[in-house]
Amino acid sequence: MMPENLVIESSIPIIPALQERTEPENPWEPVMLVEEDTEPPSVRVYFVAINEDSLAEGHSWSEANKDKILIIEIFQSFVVTYPINVRRDKPDYLQPKYGRITSLTLDWFDQGWIEEPEAVKEMLEHFPEGFSKQFQYGLGLKWEYRFLIESIANIEGIEHIVFSKTEITRAEGDIYFFNMRDYQTLRRTIDNISRRYQREARGDKLLLCYANILRKHDPQKYPIQTKRPKAGAIYELLNSLDNKVKLGKRDQESMIRLVQGNKEELVKDHHNALLQLKTDIESVTLGQIISTIEEMLSKNLSETHWQKFFMDNSFVLTLAFSYPVTLVQDQAHVGGADIRGIGTKITDFLVSNRFTGNLAVFEIKKPDSALLSSVEYRTNLFRNSKELGGAIAQVQDQKFQLQNNFTNLAYQSGWNDFHAFNVQCVVIIGRSPADNHEKKSFEFIRHSLKDVQIITYDEMLDKVRQIHQLFVAGKAKEEETQDLF
Repeated sequence: MMPENLVIESSIPIIPALQERTEPENPWEPVMLVEEDTEPPSVRVYFVAINEDSLAEGHSWSEANKDKILIIEIFQSFVVTYPINVRRDKPDYLQPKYGRITSLTLDWFDQGWIEEPEAVKEMLEHFPEGFSKQFQYGLGLKWEYRFLIESIANIEGIEHIVFSKTEITRAEGDIYFFNMRDYQTLRRTIDNISRRYQREARGDKLLLCYANILRKHDPQKYPIQTKRPKAGAIYELLNSLDNKVKLGKRDQESMIRLVQGNKEELVKDHHNALLQLKTDIESVTLGQIISTIEEMLSKNLSETHWQKFFMDNSFVLTLAFSYPVTLVQDQAHVGGADIRGIGTKITDFLVSNRFTGNLAVFEIKKPDSALLSSVEYRTNLFRNSKELGGAIAQVQDQKFQLQNNFTNLAYQSGWNDFHAFNVQCVVIIGRSPADNHEKKSFEFIRHSLKDVQIITYDEMLDKVRQIHQLFVAGKAKEEETQDLF
C-alpha cells in the first residue's frame, strides 16, 4: 500500500538563489544542502549550483547567485527523488530528467533521521542496483537503464514512478507502480543484452583487424574468415518482429538462400510446416497472377506483352490440358524456310506431355481479337472472324511444319524425349461471347475442329480462379479443424 503521508509534487520547486554555502573546489561544481521540514516531518535535500549569469561573469562562489533545486525528500519510511538534468550546455538544464516523469519514489526505504550531506551520500549508496548514487549527476536511473523510464513515460498521464516491494506493477492515476522484482528482472536482462553485444562487438573488431591487417599481409597464410551468426539469432530476430513486417529485397533474397541452403534439414524436421508453406506460397502466387491478368485485360496490350506474361507464368499454359505438360521453348522455330532461309514458321510456345513427350504448339492472340464476324451469316448464326480463322490456319501450319521437319529438328536440338506423334494445337484469343446466339456459334466453330483447341482469356482467368479457390478453401478447412482442438 502507498504510505498515507506520501505527497508527490507535480513539479520541482525552484527556491530563490542563496548566498552562503560551503564553497566547492571548482565554482561550477554543485553542492548539497540539507534542510529539515516539519509538515510533514521530513528532510529535504537540494542541489545548489552557481547560476548561469554569475558563472558567465566569473563570480566567485561567495559572491555568485545560485540555483537551489529540490532533488530528494526523505520521509520516515520512504524516499522521493526528483531527477534533473545537470549538463549546463543543454537547454533543459535543471529541468526534470525524464520530461513528464518528475519523481522516482522508493516506498520502503528507511535510513533513519538524516541531518548532514555526508549522511545523505551514505544513504544514496544503499539505493538499489541500477540507480544513480551521486547527486552531482542529477540522480534517477543509470544511463543504460533509461529505456525503462522512457517506456513508462509513453503511458498517457503518468507523472510519477513508485518502486515498491509490495505493490504489483501497474498504472494507477498519474502513478506507475513498479514492483522491485519486475524492475530487477528487466535490469538484469538489459545487462545480459549489453554483455552479449559487447562480446559480439569484440568479435567484429577482431574480424575487422584480421581482414585488414593479417589477411592483407599474407593472404595465403590467413584465409578469408566470415562472421557466423550464433545459433538462435534468427529466432530472436523474427520472434521480436510482427509477422506482417515488410522485408526489403535483399532481406527476401537472403531468406530464400537460407532456406535453400538448409532444405534437407528443414524437410526432415519440419515436413508438414514446409508443405503448408508451399501451399501458402502457391495460393499467394495464384492471387497475384489473377490480379495481373485482370489488370492486363483492362489495358490494350500487344501480343508481345501477353507472350511475356505467359513466359513468366508458364504454369497458366498447362491449364489448357488435362495432363501435365512441360515448356520446351518459347518462340520455337518449327521449320518451313525455303532455300534462302525465308518463311520459317515460329510458334509462340512449344510444350510437351511430361509422360509421353508428345508436343503441342501455342498461338497467342490479343484479348480484344474478335472471335466472330460482326455480320450474321444466317439468322442468329455467325461465322468465325478473320482473326480467329487466321489463328487457326496459322497454328495448323505450325503443326504441319513441325511434323514434317521433326526428324531434322530433333537431331539438331538434341531432343531424345520429345515426339511429334500427334501434335496438339492451342489458340488463346479474345473474350468469351455474352450473347446466347454468339455463344452457340462460337461453340459450333471450336468443337468442329479436330486438333485445335480454342481458349478465351475469360476461360483462362476462370481456371486460375478455380484453382485459387481450392487453395483458399483447403486453408480455411484446415484452420477450422485446428480450432476444434
